[in-house]
Amino acid sequence: MLVVESPPVGTGSLPVGLTNSCFATSYVYISLSQEISLGFSSKILKLITPCEFRFSILTSTRFDCGGHGHLRVVLEDGNRRQVINQVQISLREREDWTSYSFCAFFDGQEDFSHPVFRFSFGGKDSRFWAGHYGLKFSRASAEVKLLAPDEPASEEFPRTTVSFRTPS
Repeated sequence: MLVVESPPVGTGSLPVGLTNSCFATSYVYISLSQEISLGFSSKILKLITPCEFRFSILTSTRFDCGGHGHLRVVLEDGNRRQVINQVQISLREREDWTSYSFCAFFDGQEDFSHPVFRFSFGGKDSRFWAGHYGLKFSRASAEVKLLAPDEPASEEFPRTTVSFRTPS
């Protein structure tokens, strides 16, 4: 089971921002997923290239219990998939808000129509305690950043180049 805590219980304060709430997991593994259709065709995508598809989320644990979980970010087009990143998380107690950020670079060299951005995250506590003592997730965000043709690569986000080509 999953609950929304506002403000988060048993952990440090969230960094200053728009929300002061989080999802809190329990002793049973729970996962949330979101699919975002970016809503434009390959012609429009080629006009706005180069661009970066970015995803970020904050995670934390309580002061008295750690947690285990996952983050998975996928960018897809029809039946083709590009896993941007997949991370297994294991946090000890007292690990305050940590940011996970992933980025995929698209340079317009491929026919990539109607992109869909899909991410999932989930977890549980590490001690099988009744209640909501597991991983906490907050401020998940997905964005498309348009880049100038000569703009340098983003240093703050680990990057994967989007490619659906079959290896030769």
